[in-house]
Amino acid sequence: MAVFAIDLDGTLIAWGEDHRVPGPWLPGAKEALQALVLGGHEVIVHSCRVTWPPGGGLDGVVALLAKAGFAPYLVEVSPESGLHIRHAAASSAPRPALGVWVGQGKPVADLYIDDRALAFDGDWAAICKSILPDR
Repeated sequence: MAVFAIDLDGTLIAWGEDHRVPGPWLPGAKEALQALVLGGHEVIVHSCRVTWPPGGGLDGVVALLAKAGFAPYLVEVSPESGLHIRHAAASSAPRPALGVWVGQGKPVADLYIDDRALAFDGDWAAICKSILPDR
């Protein structure tokens, strides 16, 4: 079983016009989440949104996932063990369970999927060349 940390905005859903209102689900995103969860993997959705005011923050992320047919639960890291802690049991309803990251920093994962990420292969010169082309 692998742990996948997946960004919400721009990766699972489109950016809303003013960034406060979530946009629609991106094509294939819900199906991919279902396939990962039903394949036995832990999927943790993370977003800066969870720190936003009530209604648009954590509550909004949980509601968005629930409306899409998932059973969201809250996840953070135990300071003692460094392992993920589930703060609420996944729903007993027959829906795929998704974690929602509420911890500090980013979740511990085997793979991060994010629309704003750049894969690092150990070559800092190549990274600098790709982000600083005039250098």
